[in-house]
Amino acid sequence: MDAEGAKKIFVEIGQEQPQAAERYFQQFRYKAGLLFDHPRLGERHPEPSVRRGCSSKLRM
Repeated sequence: MDAEGAKKIFVEIGQEQPQAAERYFQQFRYKAGLLFDHPRLGERHPEPSVRRGCSSKLRM
């Protein structure tokens, strides 16, 4: 997901539930920070650009 996709989700959630949108955004920033600090977080995958089965810390 790119930044525009995340923003679209944030806006859609925020229209109905602003507090839920804030929680979503906080979790998104937290997880993005984890990936920034630990770029190899997750399982290896044959395609280097794909990470699947990330740590439970990354699940919402």
